[in-house]
This record gives sequence, structure tokens and C-alpha cells, in this order.
Amino acid sequence: MAKPDFLTIFLLLLVSNQNFSLAATAQGGEFLISKACRKESKNPDLCKSTLEADPLSKKAENYNSLCRAAMVVFRTCADGYHHAIRDINDGIAGFDMNNFEEASSEIGAVFQSVRECKDTGLTMFQKLNNEIEAFGDVVSNLLEKLVPGPDKY
Repeated sequence: MAKPDFLTIFLLLLVSNQNFSLAATAQGGEFLISKACRKESKNPDLCKSTLEADPLSKKAENYNSLCRAAMVVFRTCADGYHHAIRDINDGIAGFDMNNFEEASSEIGAVFQSVRECKDTGLTMFQKLNNEIEAFGDVVSNLLEKLVPGPDKY
């Protein structure tokens, strides 16, 4: 029996890959999301709910486009957290210079970053967002005691 040549194998792979891609596209990428989350995630329910909530992920035609969409989803809140860390560091610097108004303002900016993440509707970040807000309230309340106000003179 003759062994299949390279060209035959290549054509079979090309056709099967196109069929897989067409099937995923025909189902709006949800088939691809389900398959990827089932195979690649330790938490498939979270993976699926997060990616299915994202319009770009739902349009994914193959693993490459799904991976790109997933990275964008992940970046959505990560960017906000990066800004929040910068704001916290700026708040600490203000505090260390006894500029409590500046410290309070910078801590207030952290809430904006968290709100932006919450507004995305991505449930995977909600617990962390709620914890950051709760502890941010503690820090804000402590700072409020240090900021001179019109009624504190």
C-alpha cells in the first residue's frame, strides 16, 4: 500500500482546518469558545461566560482570533489596575510629603479605574473590584480625617 505523499496530507489538513473554521463561524464563534474553554481552561464556566460576553470573542473564527480576543478582554481591566497602582503610588508619595489632599485625590482616582472595569460587565473581575472598592473606602475614610476642611478649622 502506498504511503500518502506530503501534498495529500497538506491538502487534507487545509480542508479540515477550513471546515472547522467554517463551522465555528457558522455558530458565531460560540462553538469555538465552548471547545476552547472545555479543553484549555481549569475553570471552563468562567472562561465561557467571560468570552461569550465579549462581542469580539463571539466573532472569532479560529484559535488565533479567539486568543487575540481573550487577550484584549484580559487587558480591559488589567490596564485599569495598572493605572490604579500608579494612583496608589502617587497617593503614598503625596502622603509622605504631608499633602493629604493629594493623597486623597489619588486614592479617589483608584475608584475610577475600578468603575471602568466594572462597566465592562466582565464577571471574572467583579470580586476583585468589590474588594478594592471596599478597602479603598477604608483608606479614603482614614485620609478624610487628615484632610483639613472648612469645618475643621
